[in-house]
Amino acid sequence: MSTGGPTIALSTLHIHGLVYRSSNHTLLDTPLTVHFHDAPPVKIEERRHRVAWMRDLNDPPPSYRRAPKTGNHVLTISRGEELGEGITGTVYAAHLISWSPTPSQPSDRAIEELDGCLPPLAITVSSRGMGDVFEHEKSVYDELHDLQGVAVGRCYGLFRGRLQTGQMLYHWSDSRPDELDVSVLLLELLGERLPLNRPLFEGAPFVPQDIIQEWWDLLEDLNQYGIWYGDMHWSSFLEALPSPPGLQSEICPYHKRRHSWKIVDLGHGTEKDWLTEEARRRYFKDNFDHIIENLQTGTVIRL
Repeated sequence: MSTGGPTIALSTLHIHGLVYRSSNHTLLDTPLTVHFHDAPPVKIEERRHRVAWMRDLNDPPPSYRRAPKTGNHVLTISRGEELGEGITGTVYAAHLISWSPTPSQPSDRAIEELDGCLPPLAITVSSRGMGDVFEHEKSVYDELHDLQGVAVGRCYGLFRGRLQTGQMLYHWSDSRPDELDVSVLLLELLGERLPLNRPLFEGAPFVPQDIIQEWWDLLEDLNQYGIWYGDMHWSSFLEALPSPPGLQSEICPYHKRRHSWKIVDLGHGTEKDWLTEEARRRYFKDNFDHIIENLQTGTVIRL
């Protein structure tokens, strides 16, 4: 089985470029400091399907969770370009500044010393009140530890902190004194989505068959771990970064090769369920085929 999860354990993140003064929306020199938060095991959802489609009550879905490594590394980063925005949070590229092996030492070690330990990184920063969604997403990443770097990107931790009164985050529209908690997921930076503006030549399909097969194989990987992926969409699939600068993808234990794409957005609509592999595969196939059929005509839908 792959051991594609992170090889470095962090305790604290200092993030520059996120904290603003709420009174006039000016950037503060103060970094956002967030600390590692250990998410609970992923919850197994209620049995809500036909009995014939579900595992026996005496045969519950197995857990594949690996508890995240605990460590003392401190990483200082800055907010880079915005990569995406949704209801639950905003994704930014992360620019590495410096690090420290322990919180008690100055965070001024050259980032080059971590070469080979960290790929290019991204941060997902919570919208207000979305900390529980981030915790659930980290629980899913822990359940899929062996698929990190295989079918999904590597996750380097969930971190939590709290703003001071009079502060707000860059992507928040205003300040609310009763909502100052912040959650941050530190993730492996991935590549681009399949472009939507590619011309169609002589009726050629919008999504090439090799990419369709690759995306389907990623869903099959999740199926092997009993994970229902309900937020299926064109934007759910990102290309892996080439190595270098990215870390090389791990060989998939099921398909015996390195995937060139990864599934993202494992929070909303992603859960551990009681379905049999065959039943979940049928659900996936119906939804996936519907998305691909529409994409082939340039139409984007979300299921």
